[in-house]
Amino acid sequence: MIDARGRLFGAINLIDLAVALFLVLVAALGVRAYRVFRIPAPIIERVEPATVTPANAPRVKVIGRYFRHYLQAFAPRTGEPFAVSPAVPAGPAVPIVSVTENALELQLADLRPGAYDIYLFDNARQLAHLPAAVTVVPPVLPRATIRATVRLMLPPGAPDQLRVGDRDTVASTTDGAPKETAQIEQLDVRPERVDVMDLRVARHIPEDHYLWMGTHGSQVIVDAVLRVPVVATVPGRWEYKDRPVRAGEAFVLETPAAKFRGVIVSRGEPEMLR
Repeated sequence: MIDARGRLFGAINLIDLAVALFLVLVAALGVRAYRVFRIPAPIIERVEPATVTPANAPRVKVIGRYFRHYLQAFAPRTGEPFAVSPAVPAGPAVPIVSVTENALELQLADLRPGAYDIYLFDNARQLAHLPAAVTVVPPVLPRATIRATVRLMLPPGAPDQLRVGDRDTVASTTDGAPKETAQIEQLDVRPERVDVMDLRVARHIPEDHYLWMGTHGSQVIVDAVLRVPVVATVPGRWEYKDRPVRAGEAFVLETPAAKFRGVIVSRGEPEMLR
């Protein structure tokens, strides 16, 4: 089997054979070690709960496999551009509150209603992505209507621009607030007028200083009774267009004719809506 020159079957040298077998053994052990010690990429399976409201920085749990502590989480709005660079991680980073091998707890904040993706990164390397993983929905706020009397101080002739039935042309921007607007139900033009001093500040350019300038005028008192749709963003605090609806508060009414500013002098009890 081995000839005088140390070759097996006259074809291969024993030393060469030993080296080849050693290399094969080392390669096999390397493959085995790689399979045993390599860190698999994280896998995102789902998010619980999949629907949240933006109030109080909600927490969600990302369920999956192979999570670890040094991951970074991002929650960009679905469909919006998103990138992470080594120097400046751009995008809405999400704090990771707790980590286990099969779950990450994330704390969301400052999210507008809509769908959001979940990304997991290791520095600038993307490891996992779940599109439209969580949906932020507007909160369900208590809704009602309030009958409020707003006192307006208008120049002579301005009351003719108001009509019973006119609606406010600007709706509330509060999430979950009704999109209906305040409507005039009754107008009471007072017979008396009041003299007012309209103070304005003006800049006098040559001397580069400011001067108070006043004009006298007579204004008409108009009490407008409005049916106002309101929401309670805080228990007991009814709001319209992000302002409280209560006596003493300012009220802005914008109709197709003009913009009117007044003060709420009285209001009724809220009539709850479903």
